[in-house]
Amino acid sequence: GMLLLKVPRWLSEVWMSSPQEAVVADLDLERGRLSVLRDVGRGRPSTFSVVRRASPELFAFPAGGEGEDVGVEGGIAEALSVAADLQDTAYQQLLQQRLATTSTTGGSRSLLERRIIPMNRGDLLAAEAAAA
Repeated sequence: GMLLLKVPRWLSEVWMSSPQEAVVADLDLERGRLSVLRDVGRGRPSTFSVVRRASPELFAFPAGGEGEDVGVEGGIAEALSVAADLQDTAYQQLLQQRLATTSTTGGSRSLLERRIIPMNRGDLLAAEAAAA
């Protein structure tokens, strides 16, 4: 049966800009790996891990015009979802950059509450009255 490959939008757009006959990636189902064979842009991962899921409820249809009846081309045996490979150098650099720009030490830090706040409102009011 056919396979459905779910990729990030930016990767789909890179592939759509390729010539129709071009080989754009290598899919290794045994190793669960997708390797992009052409430049995907700076800071974009080029290797992905692949997760497989049986999908007997999905079917493929050819592109047709509006209001046109089309037949089923066949069932989709599996849906494959991809996620950036954690060992991909570009992906690691992207994560490092995000960490540097959103670091908890780069601005205001959270402060630990010095006192215990009771869950019961009555207890809270009684503690505040006793402290005053």
